[in-house]
Amino acid sequence: MGHCVKNSPLVSVIIPIYNVEQYLQECLDSVLNQTYKHLEIILVNDGSTDKSPDIAQEYAKKDSRIRYFTQENKGGGVARNIGLDNARGEWVLIFDSDDYMRPFAIETLLQRALEANAQIVIAQSEELRDGRISLMDWALRLDLVPNKLSFNYKDLGDNVFGFCVGWAWDKLYKRDFIESYALRFQNIQVANDLYFTFMGLIMTDSISICDKVLFTHRKHSTSLESSRDGNPALFLESVKKWHKTLKSLDIFSQVERSIMNWTLSFCLWHLHTLSDDRAHYRLFKVLKRAFCDLGLRGYPQAKFYNQKHYKQMCY
Repeated sequence: MGHCVKNSPLVSVIIPIYNVEQYLQECLDSVLNQTYKHLEIILVNDGSTDKSPDIAQEYAKKDSRIRYFTQENKGGGVARNIGLDNARGEWVLIFDSDDYMRPFAIETLLQRALEANAQIVIAQSEELRDGRISLMDWALRLDLVPNKLSFNYKDLGDNVFGFCVGWAWDKLYKRDFIESYALRFQNIQVANDLYFTFMGLIMTDSISICDKVLFTHRKHSTSLESSRDGNPALFLESVKKWHKTLKSLDIFSQVERSIMNWTLSFCLWHLHTLSDDRAHYRLFKVLKRAFCDLGLRGYPQAKFYNQKHYKQMCY
């Protein structure tokens, strides 16, 4: 199928790696075995303490398309940025090292991007949890997107931030679009992809949807949970930067209802999914002030989609 893609542009697949020895081989095999072959695979070891670096370097010896980088543990955001800084492809896929993809994933995304003249293409995914696979139809809401080959945030109404999840791994990006807005991931341990992903969805003039399931997202226990417990309010840095940037660009008012509803849901999700009671109480106290600072407390009740969330905020 690869010969069908016009001019065979180079696609950079960026994969940050941190202590994933159990899953890394399956991930890399799924990338190397793509029907689309014109790839560079950028592996960035983020200070792993297991056998992940050995596995990555062994693969790099076997396939010249792989470029290996290493750094002290600074987090996935910094690792992804190293990948972006060194990427040479016309297109970029920022993938997770514990996930895997269908053999035709990259070719399908690229074909869609070229057909739609899109800067971002988003695919459907499935989740692997406890040995069971289920469709992640909540991660890409096909019922909320316009019936058009490509669209932008102005076509989405109040669903700008509700039609997909704010992570990067299920999206193919045109690299010159990323560079034109200097989009980068934040240097924080939690929610470092929020700003990159959602600002990308706002700044682009062309998003296209691939309604095929191309990726399998693995859900398992990681060190992320403990880092959230240690600093439960850290995610608010991303939220505040996102709000501030949209206001400075005079875009906030255009997407206000979507961003306010999304922000409240995100805050409550963080509160309710903490495993440590002390962390839960700390975030509870921080959110009492944050809801005021973010303008949520004064936002009209009727504009909240989920009245249960509104009542929880008031409580």
